[in-house]
Amino acid sequence: MITVQLNGRMGNQMFQYAAGRALADRWGTDLRFDASLLRTSGIPYGLAHFGIPLLEAEDGELPVRMSRRSSTALRRSKRMVEMLVPGVRQTVLLETQHFRFQCDFFEYARRCYLSGYFQNEGYFKHIQDEIRDKFVVRAPISQQTEALLEAMTKQPHISVQVRRGDYVNHPEFSKLFNVCEPGYYVRACQLAREHSDCARWVFFSDDPAWVEGVLIPMLADKGIVNDGSFEVVDWTGNDRAFEDLVLMRSACCNIISNSTFAWWGAWLNC
Repeated sequence: MITVQLNGRMGNQMFQYAAGRALADRWGTDLRFDASLLRTSGIPYGLAHFGIPLLEAEDGELPVRMSRRSSTALRRSKRMVEMLVPGVRQTVLLETQHFRFQCDFFEYARRCYLSGYFQNEGYFKHIQDEIRDKFVVRAPISQQTEALLEAMTKQPHISVQVRRGDYVNHPEFSKLFNVCEPGYYVRACQLAREHSDCARWVFFSDDPAWVEGVLIPMLADKGIVNDGSFEVVDWTGNDRAFEDLVLMRSACCNIISNSTFAWWGAWLNC
């Protein structure tokens, strides 16, 4: 059985699920979750919107190195055996290099604990059809989203996702993550107009007021948008972010920020 630790919001959870699903498929075994970090941080489980139940691993199902039943000495000795004895498969993967595919990932044991973000398509590209099927939203969507989705099927829209929120306001995240500047979105929208016949726009953001008050006027000054040519999705928020995914994967093309959630919206639209 493969156990993957869930950490972060919906976009991160999707990467963690996809990597865990791929390793579980490699061994023909079950996939379970460790949701303890979600409970500690108060972050909701986001995969339920895809109809993926929160099946948590029991202590007895975890590898010896992660089980609370194991003594410290036993955990250490098991770790040393896995490190030093040839042919003994690793049972715990603690990701140390973000964004890179770990080449020996599929050599880890069939009873393994995964901890990390696994933000690389290499972990699941070979099962991408399965992942796309798993990440179809099964939860009901609002009437506003239904109406916009219908409009997008009749007239193609360009999706623009703007991430600000904690990238701007969180004291640690603001230092770790670069916020995409307005000029980035302007250039991206110009390129989209040059290479696409789509004439309408749909904007997604955790800061819709900034989009309407700053970005839209800049785009209007460049003649990229005009009154009636765009929609700012301001009715979803964190609780119904899955509705943004429904719309993003229905766009004619996607402009994204440095956000895992936005990445998935574009990837699911490929």
